[in-house]
Amino acid sequence: MVSVVKEVVDYEKLIISPSQLTINSELKHDIRYRDIYGIPVYSSHIRLNGEFNSQAILDESQKYKDKTIQWGTPILTLAVQELLGINSPGELKWQDQTLPFQPSAGLKDLEQGMHVKLPMPSTTEATKLVFSFELDLFGMKALKFAPLAQNAAIKASADWT
Repeated sequence: MVSVVKEVVDYEKLIISPSQLTINSELKHDIRYRDIYGIPVYSSHIRLNGEFNSQAILDESQKYKDKTIQWGTPILTLAVQELLGINSPGELKWQDQTLPFQPSAGLKDLEQGMHVKLPMPSTTEATKLVFSFELDLFGMKALKFAPLAQNAAIKASADWT
């Protein structure tokens, strides 16, 4: 008697937004000259901190409780439109660890930015995952934030009047 076992493998991506996010940005402007033309530029020191709740991982596990889930490496992604504007990428403080940012957003659908590979959180109980980092950016046209969090607060200050 021959027994046939069929294994079906699905690959899915679970995207979790922070439950809390605070962004503090301090902008300073300057005028750079090219010949007789003045070009306004800015530098910005940005501090981000927040937390994720790993409940989404538990919810996904419960949804597929009759299947075996093999979790991949989680990443935190920061999209930056102009990579040349990153003066200092800094390091991510994740829980009690300090982790370096890597080039690229780390996602196939989003190329520009930077990412950090994270340790896998518990898949058996929900936990709050606290993070923070600082970033120095240079730019010319605009500084835009897309605070994709359940609760977000942005504080921006500038030296121009």
